[in-house]
Amino acid sequence: MNIDNPLAIANGKTSRSELYRTLGTIYGEVSFLKDFTARLNVGADITSQRRDTYVDRQTIEGRANGGVASILSGNNNSFLSEFTVNYKKRLGNHDLNALVGTTAQQFNFFDESSQGSGFPSDATKTDNMSLADPTRFIVTSGRSRNSLLSYLGRVNYNIAEKYLLTASLRIDGSSRFGANNKYGVFPSFAFAWRLENEEFIKNLDYVSALKLRSSWGQTGNQSIGNYMSMTTYAAGQKAVIGGQQVSTTTPNRVPNPNLKWETSEQLNFGLDYGLFNNRISGSMDWFVKTTKDMLLNLPIPRTTGFTTMMTNVGSVRNSGFELMINTVNLPTGPLTWESTLNMTWMNNKVLDLGGIDNIFTGSAGGTSNVAIIQKGLPMYSFYGYIIDGVWQEGDDFTTTLDKVKPGDFKYRDVNGDKIVNADDRQVIGNPFPKFMASLTNNLTYKRFNLNVFFDGVWGADMLNNNMVDTYFPANLMRNRLAEPMLNRWTASNPSNVYPSFINPLGQGKKEVNTYTVEDASFLRLNTVKLG
Repeated sequence: MNIDNPLAIANGKTSRSELYRTLGTIYGEVSFLKDFTARLNVGADITSQRRDTYVDRQTIEGRANGGVASILSGNNNSFLSEFTVNYKKRLGNHDLNALVGTTAQQFNFFDESSQGSGFPSDATKTDNMSLADPTRFIVTSGRSRNSLLSYLGRVNYNIAEKYLLTASLRIDGSSRFGANNKYGVFPSFAFAWRLENEEFIKNLDYVSALKLRSSWGQTGNQSIGNYMSMTTYAAGQKAVIGGQQVSTTTPNRVPNPNLKWETSEQLNFGLDYGLFNNRISGSMDWFVKTTKDMLLNLPIPRTTGFTTMMTNVGSVRNSGFELMINTVNLPTGPLTWESTLNMTWMNNKVLDLGGIDNIFTGSAGGTSNVAIIQKGLPMYSFYGYIIDGVWQEGDDFTTTLDKVKPGDFKYRDVNGDKIVNADDRQVIGNPFPKFMASLTNNLTYKRFNLNVFFDGVWGADMLNNNMVDTYFPANLMRNRLAEPMLNRWTASNPSNVYPSFINPLGQGKKEVNTYTVEDASFLRLNTVKLG
């Protein structure tokens, strides 16, 4: 048996982590020429961590290797500097506030690890690694760094507390992109009209607050990891040259020197309101957000030695409507009660893939290629097999060339070639919810308060890895969900829902299917808190 008993897992594996973190900010500010202010801000966030792990002889792994000890230590640091100049001026009922500046930030990561096995006893654990078998000692280390450099400007203009205008511009540079595309330019504009300050609204007694808003802007994304635009190297296979074993290096990736910022552009129209002395208040927002030059790993020919390459490609759109309603149900007295309802409707759609038909991507647990990216579909749509039930003893088995027997899953042969393979996969789920909502109630009675929070999601699907491991187990001796196993197909129980499980991998690991991808909609009582 290759599975440890629970006591060995509980007592035979020890792990201890220590983390030290120092963070702080220092700034200096000076005023000059009456309306100007200059500010310098510097900060740092320094983290140091070490983890000691030991697997002793109570476990199968520890017994086979004479104990296994590992030490992993690392430092994760970031340093920030900001310099801004601010200008404020008021002329009558006009207010002007302008700011220009620059920011720089650097992120550093260092790590090193050592692993040894073959100890004379379990007594010292990780306290004396030199006792390990020297021929089985493994040492690794790594270092990475990335930097951001930005130039920014912003102007706020206020006319009579009625008309509010904002314009801003950012020029952001990242070391993660190619030499010709390190910088991106991201403008934004916003306008607001405070209607409650207009005379024709002031005369409406039931209106406490009313503001119209609109905005447009662009932002950049550089969350792709370090060095994706260039070639880096890692340890390769050991080679024997002239009778001597030597270390080798191998490229980590196909470089893409043309990598650039992923850009998101958003348009928003909104309304803030308050009615009946703000007994009812809230906001409404309509938005459309388009992301272009998406940073995705695209498949490339295996003859390159790799399977994917990080690339800018295509565009995707998110659009929707948000509504927030806040009500003061009981404003005064020993018992007060206030409620807040939030609702969001959203739609996601891939607009373009730059001429590529589709991209298979995504992983969950040990399952890979769980989703498809395709024009016209929601991003990362679940892509898999349709199950039409279970093969029965009286079925016509001449309709398939697959080696199936009673009790096996009946996968749908979409293209009608009598063989169920990857060509028969279909879109079977949407990971994006169509509707989200939450409701908060705050009640106060004298010196007591009660908070009750509900939330819910509707129209989203999810890959259930518990179901994957039940129908396609990595090990037949692992625990699996009881209901499918107890109600499985047998000759005396010809279930058309659950298979026989006699040979669960007999048709291959078709892990993404209409059984494992489930409706993830829910409504739950999230929090109840009494104070």
